Amino acid sequence: MFDAVVDFDQVTRGPHDPRALLSIFDSGEHLHPNDRGMQAMAEAVDLAVLRCER
Repeated sequence: MFDAVVDFDQVTRGPHDPRALLSIFDSGEHLHPNDRGMQAMAEAVDLAVLRCER
């Protein structure tokens, strides 16, 4: 069971080649996101979904 899904691929992929990172998020080795990419991924997480209220 899970509470939510965050599609980091959708957040960071390029519009012309969905197999590649958006250039502003590319760390330079075309596999891992740079700091801007990590920030974009962090901002994509809806923290309200993760709150556990009892």
